[in-house]
Amino acid sequence: MKGPPSRWKFVIERVWQCPVCKKRAKTSGSVVNQACACQPGQTTWMRLVEDPTAKAPTPDPVNPSKTESPSAHQ
Repeated sequence: MKGPPSRWKFVIERVWQCPVCKKRAKTSGSVVNQACACQPGQTTWMRLVEDPTAKAPTPDPVNPSKTESPSAHQ
């Protein structure tokens, strides 16, 4: 049995938020800028909202004082 097609494996969406009206919009990954129509006659550009789960976790620093030597268990 095969798994899901590769196009379903990596769903790329971007979330935009208007700085004026706080409206949010989801678009595909191919959209690079988004305008909001909250103010008639004036273009308000939405800002990209970063997903906190998408960021890579920072590695914990290794503390040599916490590591035990093998001779300590004897």
